[in-house]
Amino acid sequence: MPLVLSTVGDLIGVDQSTISSTITRVTNALFRMSADYIKGPTQRQADNSMVKFFNMSGCLRAFACIDGIHVAIEAPHEQENEFVNRKGFHSINVEVVCDADLVWLNVIARWPRSVKK
Repeated sequence: MPLVLSTVGDLIGVDQSTISSTITRVTNALFRMSADYIKGPTQRQADNSMVKFFNMSGCLRAFACIDGIHVAIEAPHEQENEFVNRKGFHSINVEVVCDADLVWLNVIARWPRSVKK
């Protein structure tokens, strides 16, 4: 993580320690507010979504779908080659999870190209 923090710090002109303490403060603030803003589906919502998915596709016990897309970006100054995807352009790999009503349940937009974790 320090390399990433140093890179971010270099990009915006602050020390890695400032980035680290800022991330800690923001993460703690988000955690304190998470119950008000971050909600998973209730069992009833998941059950309703499963019925809708079954009616649409015959798929059993699925309450959400996941997919990804590469969003084109300008070439970064640091680690530029890390952001070149298999089609040859710079991108961020974005993953989205949604329910049967196309309500987004989760979005992750931070990984370069097709990173496998």
